[in-house]
Amino acid sequence: MQTVVLAHPSSISESELVKTVRKLVPRTRAIVEDGFVVFETQTPVELASKLESVAGVKQVSIARKVPGRFKELAFAISETGRTIVLPGERFFVKVVVSEKLDFTARDVEFYSTGTLAAKLSSIGARPARDEHESDKAITAYVAKSAYVCIKTVQGAGGAPLGSRGKACCVITGIQSEQACHLAIKSGFDIHIFLLYTGEDDLLQNAKLAEKISKAKNRTTDTLGIGRAVLPKTDSATRELLMEKLVVQAAISLPEKKVIVPFSLATHPQWFIESCLAALHQAGKTVYAPLMFAELAKKYAFSENLQKYKATIKDVKSLKLEIGPNYLYDIVDSV
Repeated sequence: MQTVVLAHPSSISESELVKTVRKLVPRTRAIVEDGFVVFETQTPVELASKLESVAGVKQVSIARKVPGRFKELAFAISETGRTIVLPGERFFVKVVVSEKLDFTARDVEFYSTGTLAAKLSSIGARPARDEHESDKAITAYVAKSAYVCIKTVQGAGGAPLGSRGKACCVITGIQSEQACHLAIKSGFDIHIFLLYTGEDDLLQNAKLAEKISKAKNRTTDTLGIGRAVLPKTDSATRELLMEKLVVQAAISLPEKKVIVPFSLATHPQWFIESCLAALHQAGKTVYAPLMFAELAKKYAFSENLQKYKATIKDVKSLKLEIGPNYLYDIVDSV
C-alpha cells in the first residue's frame, strides 16, 4: 500500500494548491479527486507538515492508497485501526464514497467496525456511537481510488495571501498587530505604516512589524513611519487620541483598503462610528477583523469614556509627523 498525502482545499483552487505543493516539494505527483487533492511523494510526512501552514487548506491527511474493492478496503480500514487505536480508546469508522459502486459507505463502515472491534477486544478498545465521542476516527475516502487516513490534522484555513488585494494597517500596538494577522489569514496582502510616540514605542512596534512579515513569509511591506505628538492628558484620553491619529494616517496613505483594530469590546461605540465615518468620507474601504471579538480586559478602554467624548473632539494639538521610511533598518537592529 502506497502512503500519500490528502489535502482538502477551502478557499484555494485545486490548480493553485498543486502549484504551491510543487514549489514546497518538487517532483510531487498530484491527483485531483472529488473534493480533495492527492499528492504522491517520497517524503509524505515532510509534505503534510508543510501543507498544514498553507492558507486555503482546511484539512491535511497522511493516508494509505488501497484498492477500492469492498474486501480490500474493509481490510485496510481494520488494519489501520489496529495500528493507531490504543488500549481503552473508543474508535469510529467513517467512509466517504463519491463514486457509484456496488456497495455503500454504510456497508463498509458496518463491516469494518465489526472486524476491528473483534481485533481490539483484547485491549479494551470499543466502537463509539459517533465521531465526536470517539478517541480515534478512521476515515476512508473512496473516489477514483480509495484512501484510508492514518493521521489527519486541521490546516491553516483562511485564504491565500493577496487573494483579497492589498490593504494598509497602521501599527500602534498588540491589538493592531492582531487585526493585521487576521487580515493576512483572510487573504489580504498587508502593507504597514508604523506609528509611535517615543523611542521605546518605536522599537516595540518594529518587533510587531517583524512578526507580521514572518506571517507573510516575506519582507515587511512598509508604507512609512510616523511620530504621534499628543497633548499631556490622562492615559485613557491619550489612547483614543492615538487611535484618531491612526485614522488620520490611514486617510493620508495611498491604499484604498484599510484594516482598523477597533472592537466593541475595547472601544466606545461613538468613537468607532466617528472614525469609520471619517474613513468612509475619505473614500476608504474599511475592514475591522476584531469588531466583535471578546478581547482581554487589559486591552479595553475604561467603561466611562463617554465623559471624554467632548474633550477628544475639542483637542486641537494632535500632530502626525511623517518621517523617513527606515523600518527595514529598525527591524534589522531588533
